[in-house]
Amino acid sequence: MTPDQLTNIAHAFDSAFQRELQPPKPTEEGLLIVRAGGLRCGLRCSQLQAIVRDKRITALPGSSPGMLGLAGFRGQLISVFSLASQLDQPLEDSPRWLALVNVSERVWIALAFEALIRQIPIDTHALLVDPSSSLIESFWAHSEEEPLPLICLPSLLKKLQVDGKYI
Repeated sequence: MTPDQLTNIAHAFDSAFQRELQPPKPTEEGLLIVRAGGLRCGLRCSQLQAIVRDKRITALPGSSPGMLGLAGFRGQLISVFSLASQLDQPLEDSPRWLALVNVSERVWIALAFEALIRQIPIDTHALLVDPSSSLIESFWAHSEEEPLPLICLPSLLKKLQVDGKYI
């Protein structure tokens, strides 16, 4: 090696320590596989605050389509919506599970679904984007079964809003 090459290598080595460290981009994320109506689908765990089971839901007369009613959680009343209804799926069983989503500082909603199948880690590089649907953000391709639709919670929350409220 020439002295100039050694100087360039030494300079590149030294300057690498002067740059700010960048955290590695996460490639793995938790995925909750649920059944809503006849559809098996995925919910990103990072977008959910809690999962509760067998919560009492009080129906409201004249509520919007897909709204099952209200449930109490941590001293707050939460609007409960059928995930199956939002995905245009028929209800097969009475929803037993609620996925709680914190919409804003004081607003929570719950998405009701029939079955919690499992929670698994997924590689985010295995997601296949689906531009044809606003409620299904992508598909998770895995070798064992058909690709699993992954629900786009931000789009679903927009669909649930009526005049800026979730009722």
